[in-house]
Amino acid sequence: MSNPQVVFYEIPDKDPTMLVRAICKLICEYYRANTNVHVLTANESELTFLDETLWSYPRNSFIPHLRASATQEKCRVTLDCTPTFEGSGSVLINHTNDIPSCVEQFDIVCEFVLQQQEMKQQARSKFASYRKKYGNPSFVNISDWENRPILDL
Repeated sequence: MSNPQVVFYEIPDKDPTMLVRAICKLICEYYRANTNVHVLTANESELTFLDETLWSYPRNSFIPHLRASATQEKCRVTLDCTPTFEGSGSVLINHTNDIPSCVEQFDIVCEFVLQQQEMKQQARSKFASYRKKYGNPSFVNISDWENRPILDL
């Protein structure tokens, strides 16, 4: 597989709940575009919060999803907190502080940046690492993400 296209999405919020909602909206947009999405979280509690949020956000949009397992073949949206991934996928949404070892198994890797100093610093470090290994990542400021599509399809 070729190098992934890496995209950093910066949202104007400081609230981690808004970050999870933005991730859910992006999942919804990829799902509606018939694209497979794998979401990686840092731990079980973040995974559970994301899973629960996907049941109700975006409003009036249920997104079928499963926690990643060997039986996920028929589900386009999978969630996991383990940085390994069996097979290949279309989109990885990385909701961790690190660059997972499985990024090369995906066509697109999405990263999110909140308006928190610590998170911005982590994003700068990840941006530099991605650039060194895969070329220049894209950077998208999504200031009105709740009212407009995030993806430019």
